[in-house]
Amino acid sequence: MPFWRIHHPVGAYTDQDKEDFAKAITARYAAEMPAFYCDVFFYEVEKRNAFRGGEAVDNFVRLQVEHIARAIDGQVMQQFIMDLLTETIRPWLDGRGHDWEISIGEMPAELWRVDGFTPPPFRSPAEKRWMSDNKSSPYDWTETVGLNADGQIVGLVDPRG
Repeated sequence: MPFWRIHHPVGAYTDQDKEDFAKAITARYAAEMPAFYCDVFFYEVEKRNAFRGGEAVDNFVRLQVEHIARAIDGQVMQQFIMDLLTETIRPWLDGRGHDWEISIGEMPAELWRVDGFTPPPFRSPAEKRWMSDNKSSPYDWTETVGLNADGQIVGLVDPRG
C-alpha cells in the first residue's frame, strides 16, 4: 500500500486539484497493484503551525510516502521510483511558488492487512482479481501463486499445513 500524506499551506489546492493530484499518484501504482491500495491524504497547515529551518512558512509542501505492498530493492530501482514519482507530482508543486520535499519509508508487508485480509502475493490470481474488482475479498490458497520481485514463483502454499 502506498500511503501518501501531503502537508500543504491552507488554500494551496482546490478540491479539483486534490482529486487530480490523487488520481495521478494512484495511476502510477495501479498498473502493478490494486488501485485501492493507494491512499492519499491532504492536510492543510496554517503558517503558524509550519516551520522550516525554525522560521514560519506558508509555501512549503511536505510529502510523506509509506510503501508496504512492494519493496524497492536496490539503488537503481530506488532512483527510478524517486524519479518517476517526482515527475508525477511536479505539476502540483513547481510553478506554484511552493518549496517542497518528499520521502519514502518502507514498512514490512507482514504487518499489513486490508479489510482484515492478508493481501495476496504479487501477480497472483487473487491479486489480479482484487485489481479488476478494485476491492479486497476472501481468496483460497489455490489463488496464491505469484511472482516475487526477482520473477521467481512464490505461493501455492496451503496455509492449513
